Amino acid sequence: GVECAQEAIDGFGADNSLTPNLGSKTTKDTRLFDFGAPGPDASPIKIGKFNFFELPKAWDGKDAKFTMAWDRAAFVAIHPESRDKYAKALADQMAPGGKVLMCTMSYDTSKMDGPPFSLSPEQVEKHCGPYFGIEELDTRSIIDSNPNFKQRGLNEIHEHTFLLTRKAA
Repeated sequence: GVECAQEAIDGFGADNSLTPNLGSKTTKDTRLFDFGAPGPDASPIKIGKFNFFELPKAWDGKDAKFTMAWDRAAFVAIHPESRDKYAKALADQMAPGGKVLMCTMSYDTSKMDGPPFSLSPEQVEKHCGPYFGIEELDTRSIIDSNPNFKQRGLNEIHEHTFLLTRKAA
């Protein structure tokens, strides 16, 4: 996987009782964390700490594309004027037929500015549709479980979950 926040990488290791072997450090802000295989029949887990827009070719030692990805909060953290760039970068990293589980949220932007930035299903289609087939899996209100959004002036916010499938390039 790819992550830009050291806190998230450390949290992944702690949550899964895994300690990474530190791979080669390419700059002060990039490194490959190899957590090994969590079980005898499991594949190794590697997380690269990189700027997603500057992901080096063959960052994991192979010239391979991702077959699966989870965008838990990246797209909603991207400033709206960079959404096309992000969608293209995501598509460029995915193998044809590769799957992306994507979570976004939408809200009244006159009441709150991001981040997280509002990203409706229509906006996901606009930015990702040229590269991915898109299936909306779930939409739910999250205002009651996230009081910080009420404090920021919202009365309603919806979380959307999508399954994106990379189209042939």
